[in-house]
Amino acid sequence: MVTHPPTAHISADLKHSLVSPGPGSKGVGFLKLKNSHDKDIEIHLVFADTFMSVTMHKAIARDQEMEAGRLDKVVIPAKGEFEFRPHEHFLLLGPSSRHCGENEPLRFVLSTNELFEVDVPVGGTFFPEGMFVTD
Repeated sequence: MVTHPPTAHISADLKHSLVSPGPGSKGVGFLKLKNSHDKDIEIHLVFADTFMSVTMHKAIARDQEMEAGRLDKVVIPAKGEFEFRPHEHFLLLGPSSRHCGENEPLRFVLSTNELFEVDVPVGGTFFPEGMFVTD
């Protein structure tokens, strides 16, 4: 994991990785972001080098199925953390040319006017059971 440039208040814990079934396919992303600042920090936008789009979503259970609700922002609480994790929140990744085993730099645009970048490994074809991803 590499961050460029290091921000004073945000760090990443890569418990999970980006999941991309293969070049040209959509994927999902999971990671934990920690905030050491004494104020909340918002993520307003996420983008990447090779994924055509990166959007933030909340998984919503409806009629025993999971749906995806797009989010305009997420909040990392002061002295707390926010996790993109299966069945809760996730990054929906547009088609990419990345292969399993490569790294993808993700850039997070923060409410502090900082850009937080982290290199995240691209994994295999694991999709959480019951995770329903929409366009």
